Amino acid sequence: MLPEHVLKLLTGDMASLHNQVQYLEKQLLKSKNPSYPLFVAKVPTGMNFVEKYPADLCFIRYNDIFSIYRMQMLHFSVVRLVALSLSSQIVKEGTPTIAIMDPFYMRESIICNAGDRAIATQQVEDFMMANIKKGAILIPYFPELIRVFSAETCTVVHPQHSHAVYLDSGRDKKKDYTNIRSLLNDALTGFANKAGPLKVERKSRGGLVLTHTTNFPCLRQSKQDNGMDAWYAILQMQEYIKYADDMLLPESLEREMPTTYVVYKGRVPGVYDDWEDCRRQVHRFSGNSYKGYPTRVEAEGRYARYLAGEMRDMRRNRMKTMAFVMMVIVTMLVMFYVIVV
Repeated sequence: MLPEHVLKLLTGDMASLHNQVQYLEKQLLKSKNPSYPLFVAKVPTGMNFVEKYPADLCFIRYNDIFSIYRMQMLHFSVVRLVALSLSSQIVKEGTPTIAIMDPFYMRESIICNAGDRAIATQQVEDFMMANIKKGAILIPYFPELIRVFSAETCTVVHPQHSHAVYLDSGRDKKKDYTNIRSLLNDALTGFANKAGPLKVERKSRGGLVLTHTTNFPCLRQSKQDNGMDAWYAILQMQEYIKYADDMLLPESLEREMPTTYVVYKGRVPGVYDDWEDCRRQVHRFSGNSYKGYPTRVEAEGRYARYLAGEMRDMRRNRMKTMAFVMMVIVTMLVMFYVIVV
């Protein structure tokens, strides 16, 4: 199935799997009516993965294996199995800072439905509680409906610091994160109600919200839309686990990270809790002015002082204008009087 020079790069387990699949394929090709097998993996208990029917089993189709070797589009079940394997690795090695959540409910086709969305929200909330001491939670997410399971993003959530980073593959086509952002915000509110006050809290419309960073620089995919997003998401998860300690910011630096943004000059000036909302106001706006602040209280205070200063400047300019007009009128009256007399 693979060329000789690629086979030499495979690890022992991958080479063994390759040879077994290749042998099975040769046997099936000899048959007049081949029946391709379906591989089944049982989800183990105690991993905080979804264990109840129909999520208690992972089904891998025979042709999915060929997609793996050919670096083609990965089916959702394959990515879920990889997430389970990485999660098992974290438990085995005792990695203290990271947890990987089961992506079973993390599909756009599920979370856009009200009933399923509530179940998915509860899953995220429960996973946060089960991993309350973890610094980061990795969530594989499938954001597109049109081509089911063709695209994936790895979302890194820091619950205690109300922050979420979306490790997109950088395609030119932007993904719509509206549903997953709303779901994570709801889950964070439920988590905080059980876990107590968070280290960094940001509120909007009566609930807690995350700072959603959707333009985080990461591995970039080619401009050809070949459905390889899932590969990039898996690679990003692996790298994040590998450098977990280095990717956790010092507490002193985390406290200084902007969570609220003030647009002083933009399309719609004001205070924004989300970087993307702020960016839309200043992107390609000539003479834009904006700044991020660690807390909303500080941001609102700075913006209030800015508005007060603007009002003072407006009154001062108005008075200058009125004085100039009065001077012009007086000058014209004096000239008229001189001419007439």
